[in-house]
Amino acid sequence: MLTRIGTVILKVSDMERSTAFYRDLLGLTVKYASPGWTEFALDGAALALHPAPPECVADVGANGVTLNFAVDDLKKVVAELKSRGAPSDLTVISEDFGKFAEILDPDGYAIGIVQLKKT
Repeated sequence: MLTRIGTVILKVSDMERSTAFYRDLLGLTVKYASPGWTEFALDGAALALHPAPPECVADVGANGVTLNFAVDDLKKVVAELKSRGAPSDLTVISEDFGKFAEILDPDGYAIGIVQLKKT
């Protein structure tokens, strides 16, 4: 049965701009890049970017998709992101499950950075 996600594919409006965001701001390592596909080296599921067809470009982004990255030290990660050019108002929010911060990618996809409470 289905037990594991293999690849998360984001349809993006501008491959170069989105690749730079994930590579340079978020610090992900590019595993493979071409004009039609960029894949990042991650533990677990792969994250890939693919150009949205021209007729769909207006529909990419803020469509309910959120990518969450799990981290051990959220405060340190937020400071690093700010040093790379993330918005200065990027803040850490505390919740029952732990802490998180959220930033939008160039197409409006929500990128969550989450530090879960230790149980």
